Amino acid sequence: MSDDLRSFVIREIRIYFRGEYRTSLLFLLIGIVSVAGGVAAIVTQYLVLLGAALPLLLFGGLYIAMAVQILKRIPVRMRLLCERLPQDPALAREECDRIDRLSAKWHRMHQIVIFLFAAGLLALVGCVIFKSQGFVYGLALALVGHSAIDIVVLLVSRFRTQLYKHAIEKMLI
Repeated sequence: MSDDLRSFVIREIRIYFRGEYRTSLLFLLIGIVSVAGGVAAIVTQYLVLLGAALPLLLFGGLYIAMAVQILKRIPVRMRLLCERLPQDPALAREECDRIDRLSAKWHRMHQIVIFLFAAGLLALVGCVIFKSQGFVYGLALALVGHSAIDIVVLLVSRFRTQLYKHAIEKMLI
């Protein structure tokens, strides 16, 4: 492998994992704010906020768990790839396969999030039609809000991952 290609690949690895790190910190922040909001909603005992508490706590807990898992994995994976990938084409193939599996998971997550977004919108429409301002209204607002955030984060992450995969695939050519 030429030195130019080697430095290009290592630079792309670092760029990708820096993006993963930033995204994980964003997940952690959103998760903490969501859990805090869910707890605050329960404490207030206001019916609309009680409806929002369930999705806030659920999404917030999932975000925190995801962020912690990714933050633990990043340094180990980045070090391994920077050290071994330029000399090991088999590792490049393995990394491309890992990215394909990750993309498939993100596709399924994206479908679930779109379903939750649509369900939240339908519930909001129902609340408007039936002039409901209670528990279901809060639940619907939280579903729509969190799902919208999830859709954006997933799209950005998928795009960044595909750019990274294309850089790794250059090693295999």
